[in-house]
Amino acid sequence: MKKIFLLFCLVAAFMVSCTGEQNVSEPYLDLSEILSYMVTKPSAEGGLCSFSLELVPSAIKRLTEQESMVPGKIWLKKKGDRLALNWQSSFSSKFEGPYAFVFWADGHCCIMVSEQEHYNTLLDFFKGVELREMSIAEQVTKGIKVQPSTNPSINDLRNPKVVIDGHVVGASFSFESFVSSDYFLSAFICPENHSVYRVLFNGEDLHVSLVPNKPGWQSIRLVTEEGNLATVPVLEGINEIEIYSSRNDFPEIEFLRLGLTEDDAFISSQAYDEYIEKIKKGLL
Repeated sequence: MKKIFLLFCLVAAFMVSCTGEQNVSEPYLDLSEILSYMVTKPSAEGGLCSFSLELVPSAIKRLTEQESMVPGKIWLKKKGDRLALNWQSSFSSKFEGPYAFVFWADGHCCIMVSEQEHYNTLLDFFKGVELREMSIAEQVTKGIKVQPSTNPSINDLRNPKVVIDGHVVGASFSFESFVSSDYFLSAFICPENHSVYRVLFNGEDLHVSLVPNKPGWQSIRLVTEEGNLATVPVLEGINEIEIYSSRNDFPEIEFLRLGLTEDDAFISSQAYDEYIEKIKKGLL
């Protein structure tokens, strides 16, 4: 009887230690759910680097359905090993190192790493897992993911540079294309003070713009002066998109998306809008 009691105590202690280590409600990502990745390596001076991840649909669905998209913790899992990442709502959030996980409602995600040693740790964590590192054709400028096809779509241009045109401050996105074609363009953006955003493509003013229709984060399509959907003439090689606010404030842009069709360039804000509605109703 005494042995049975001791065994019961050991099992109970083990269960408490397990549940204390990880709350089952916390989000997680198993390395087996990652199809491919693209690494932006740290520069010689150090600083942030990133792992852009392509996930299986079931992982995207699970993460999208997480009730809370606010900063917290997410576990990167590999068989018996786990690595704690800080869940961030966007790139614009304050970086909480050494690892930060950023997930967008459209299914794209990225792990940000603060130091070379942590970058090496994450690479070691990935070892032994059958991941496909994206091809050279896919490894374009930071944060850009190219869907390989005869005429690829170019998704999720992030991390703009600051550009100054006279006394006007703007955001610049550079990317590489492997074909020349006309592309539709959309932006996920948070406008300030009823701004309208002028768009230059490869230094040329095409008389097209991004026109918000409400305050707060939203998806906006590129339009002509007449209000019709517009395209930009993407060239094979390096291209640059510059965006300037009519109010001369730096454009707060989460990402841009280019597509050969209207649907390819479409950015859904449904998940974000539903999240805001839950906050307004006091459900979060």
